[in-house]
Amino acid sequence: MKKANRLAALLLTISLSIALVSLIRANPTKYENNLFIEPHESQEFEEGIWAPQKVWIQLSAENKISLHIMDQHISTPIVSFENTSQLSYKFTIPARKTYSIRVENPRDEPTSINVTTTFYDFETDLVTISTVTLTIGIAIPPIHYAIQKLGRRPGKTATT
Repeated sequence: MKKANRLAALLLTISLSIALVSLIRANPTKYENNLFIEPHESQEFEEGIWAPQKVWIQLSAENKISLHIMDQHISTPIVSFENTSQLSYKFTIPARKTYSIRVENPRDEPTSINVTTTFYDFETDLVTISTVTLTIGIAIPPIHYAIQKLGRRPGKTATT
């Protein structure tokens, strides 16, 4: 029984640690990018591993541009906006992967662009991991006890 209780305590500690990390990381993280793009050029930025959580993209440009949220593992953007100079859009990142933002200037004149990216809300994969480990940690002692109880035969004593 001691081993089962230790395992349960370990899983509960891991679960609470992950829950604490997800609470801390749920605070909004904001990135602001000011770009200058030459005619018929593109720039890619904010490349990195994005967690499955909510994102708010705000765009302000002098001229109409195209903006794409790219999954680095596939060539098709997960979100695209064509011919826009103002934008405020919220979406949820589907999975923890490497993403980036690509802006394209299809015009014959250079343009200044401001893109603000705000990551917020809980990272759903961390919450899932925390919930699963918490559930297993809570379930181990009663299951272990029930298995021991069923394994006892009259006249024999159980060992721990």
